[in-house]
Amino acid sequence: MAKTNISIDNEHVVRVVGCNFEWYAKDYSRDDKPYGAHVRAYFKFRNDFSDRLLGLVFDVNMYDSFGDLLYSAKNLKYQLSLNNGEETGDDQFWYWEEGYNSPYNLIWDSVKNGTIRGEIIIKKAAFDDGKTIDHETN
Repeated sequence: MAKTNISIDNEHVVRVVGCNFEWYAKDYSRDDKPYGAHVRAYFKFRNDFSDRLLGLVFDVNMYDSFGDLLYSAKNLKYQLSLNNGEETGDDQFWYWEEGYNSPYNLIWDSVKNGTIRGEIIIKKAAFDDGKTIDHETN
């Protein structure tokens, strides 16, 4: 997994800690949606800044075992509340469900076989003091 942290003056502010993809077959007996075949993506971040982290905007590029880009998810938003040194849990995930023109069709096989690689690029971070850090300008 490639990852891009967000920094100010070479000091990390928010770190990408991990990324996990899981494939699920169609199952209408599940208690919650999605019921169809789908891929879930879990992302873990850590706040290394002194202020409480309230939100992130990030991109995720997904590659196959040859390093070819399968799909790129842009401007994913994560609303959270992390104090300095805290990490996100595993309770938040994004999913792509099987369907016509769905990204699922591009990534499911690599996820199911464990060959997918994710690159997470943090673009923006928002803190409780009103400060917003934009990765593209730092």
